[in-house]
Amino acid sequence: MPIHLSTPGKTGDVEENCHSRSELAEMGTYLLPSFTAENMDLYLIRSSILEALSKFLRRYQGTILDVGCGKMPYKQLVLQHPDKYVYIGLDIENPRYQADAKPDLYWDGRTMPLEDCSVDCAIATELFEHIPIPENTMREIFRVLKPGGQLFFTVPFLWPLHDLPNDEYRYTPFALERHLRTSGFYNISLKALGGWNASLAQMIGLWARRKPMSDEEREKVSQELFPFYVKLVESDEKPDEFMEGQMITGVQGTASKPLRICYILLHIPVPSETFIITEILALQEVGVDVHTVSLGPSQQCHEDLMAHFKQPVYNLSDKSADSKSEINSLYFAALRLVSKYDILPALAVQAALAAEYVITHSIQHIHSHFASEAALVALLVSKLTGITYSCTAHAYDIFKVDVAGEFNPDRRLKLIVEHAAKFITVSEYNKAHFMALTNGAIADKLEIIHYGMDLSRFNKIERRPSGTVIFLSVGRLVEKKGHEYLLRAFQQVAESCKVHLRIVGEGPLRQSLVALADELGIADKVTFVGAVSSSVVLEEMKRADVFVLHSLTGEDGNREGMPVSIMEACVTGLPVVSTRHAGIPELIVEGESGFLVAEKDSAGFAEAMQSLALSPELREKMGTAGHNIVSENFNILNEAEKLKNIFTSIIVHHNRAASGNASQDTSINLLTVLYANLLKIKNLIKRFLA
Repeated sequence: MPIHLSTPGKTGDVEENCHSRSELAEMGTYLLPSFTAENMDLYLIRSSILEALSKFLRRYQGTILDVGCGKMPYKQLVLQHPDKYVYIGLDIENPRYQADAKPDLYWDGRTMPLEDCSVDCAIATELFEHIPIPENTMREIFRVLKPGGQLFFTVPFLWPLHDLPNDEYRYTPFALERHLRTSGFYNISLKALGGWNASLAQMIGLWARRKPMSDEEREKVSQELFPFYVKLVESDEKPDEFMEGQMITGVQGTASKPLRICYILLHIPVPSETFIITEILALQEVGVDVHTVSLGPSQQCHEDLMAHFKQPVYNLSDKSADSKSEINSLYFAALRLVSKYDILPALAVQAALAAEYVITHSIQHIHSHFASEAALVALLVSKLTGITYSCTAHAYDIFKVDVAGEFNPDRRLKLIVEHAAKFITVSEYNKAHFMALTNGAIADKLEIIHYGMDLSRFNKIERRPSGTVIFLSVGRLVEKKGHEYLLRAFQQVAESCKVHLRIVGEGPLRQSLVALADELGIADKVTFVGAVSSSVVLEEMKRADVFVLHSLTGEDGNREGMPVSIMEACVTGLPVVSTRHAGIPELIVEGESGFLVAEKDSAGFAEAMQSLALSPELREKMGTAGHNIVSENFNILNEAEKLKNIFTSIIVHHNRAASGNASQDTSINLLTVLYANLLKIKNLIKRFLA
């Protein structure tokens, strides 16, 4: 008989939900008892814990602490992937369980022999019901977890008295949530291990296998009840929420140690920066509490994505004169800093307002995108608060000669890099630029985090050839996107092929590009779509056959980083024609997932476009290769996990370092402490008066 586990609304094999058949065989009967009449008491509880824990482990990696590990039955499960996990079993000394297998560490039930912030995840299966004061243990787990670390746990609800006299509680989900929140955890998720049918099956199994009776009687009732037991197990539906009158077998859950990151951005949202929104959503998915501060006004766009932000955008442009007057003390300190670092004085008030937000929301680390005004404000906020900051640099902020009226971009970049805890960029091309700029001095600070694709939104699309081959280009109508050379190449293709070009995006060059299309005699074969939402871009990609982007270096030095539009096209299965520019060759494998030509080479670009226009088979082959490359190497959840680990490492290192920084202005540090305490007093008074 196949082994079945119930899931909400449907039934699935344990092998599909957890591990391969060989891996299951190696785990032994403790983790997964056989689905037989003899195991009616154990099968449901053990298999449901295995399913839940296996799903949890697939999402995380690093050092895993097994609290109350007993005989360490889950050690083998964790170490199935030694490249991902380090296992530590922890328990109090108990000869009853530890004759054959001793834990890696003993503890006294009060203080774990581990440093603060030293483990990535903790698991506590069927533990808390044995702890007289559960919050003491939960607080110790909280202490040793790194910021952003996850706790996985299970507790029984329907189970006989056991391990007497140390069987203390049967928890409801509401009591569990209260204990966890009191212990400092947030982002708490609780789910039932089984619903009504599983509960009845559990009681039948316990009665048949554990009620005192003769062996003959036990064998008889077990065989008679087992078919009904099987039907109950296979038909169980786990409840999606806990309601009045609901019956459950037990509770599984996860809880996070806060990792509060504040993104300081020039604007959010803006049409051309979906990659930042996607990154924030992915960080939320991996357990990071992301706050966003927008220095300038937000634009009406990407409402479908912004609706998933767990924290509202704090827009400094909305702050009234009264609210700005409240930060005078921070403002004067910020003025001293802009003078010290020769930064635009106008950024002082934004830094003071952002610093107030960071203090009041207990932010642990600051991050900015683009090494321009936003990064300079992040630097100032870091100095005002003593909180570390990092920055992701892209393209115009690195290469463009004139940013915000300056004439020496290298000085700005060096200042931001010097004071950042980490400096992140999106390609090897950019990394090489920074290494040259600093003579390799920032090698220990420099990291590469790629733009990533949300594979749940962008799937490979099966395309059938039609009469007209649709070329699609997505990007702002600015010089570095090379639309002039694209139009000239398209003119050559249109002379011999039935084709149409759709250009998505808006920008200052629109009028001149429309005029050029008319001048080239291709106006009837070119559609300027304008700026659209991310969902409309996806629809455009579904209708297209080939993606084209003629990126180049602008007269002002502006270049691409690694165009997100090319990644999105690849994920949907579009072959790509582009240029050997900046980080694009790291994304497109030439001749495999697309064609690359030299910048401003319209003839070469036309030849590549024509090759794809004439061959549906080549389009399909290159599109499939591009989809596989991007799916494997540019998965947004993988990149978010890397970024989370960087943030965590910065915070842990900062917290362990000696208090204060030798270069920090001690008067500003003192001011920050006083200001934070005044804010707390002010908020207490407000709550009291309310």
